[in-house]
Amino acid sequence: MRISLFDRLSYERLGERRAGFELNVTLDRCERLREVGAAEDEVTLHVDAEPHAHGVRLCGRVSGEVSVSCCRCLRPVAIEVDRDIDLVVVGTEAAMDALPDTADVHYAPDLMGRLVDILEEEVLLALPDFPSHQDCEPPVLPGGVDVQAPREGEAREQKETQRPFATALAGMGRTEDNQTE
Repeated sequence: MRISLFDRLSYERLGERRAGFELNVTLDRCERLREVGAAEDEVTLHVDAEPHAHGVRLCGRVSGEVSVSCCRCLRPVAIEVDRDIDLVVVGTEAAMDALPDTADVHYAPDLMGRLVDILEEEVLLALPDFPSHQDCEPPVLPGGVDVQAPREGEAREQKETQRPFATALAGMGRTEDNQTE
């Protein structure tokens, strides 16, 4: 059985055959990952499929190295992606509702879908929200402006900020306290 990340396939058929496979792909071929890392970054999806009472169970691993922008210095930082996969592919909302809330679920109508969708999901879940180097300095903008240094008078401005909504809410709380007494 020839398996491609990008072709629609039957998860049910994969489960029936207890298919096992390993597929490699560069990020430039994955629609949701093109903007995440470098085009030449490669990730590997290894999956074993088996039947499940509510669909098809996929167990395996997604691994590789993805270069993303550091949130402090904006230079590339290599993030090691190594995530276990243990999810149930379901074809109906009823099957999804029958699973416990703790189960990892992938919804594929009629148990038909593309493996690249699962790969992209798992890579995105493996990446940190704020990737950064362990020891980097924020960039200095042209003209010598330090990105993290507060502007002159900035701290004073924050203290003087008026917050009418917060004041109104505080007043409402006092009114309710007076009414309950």
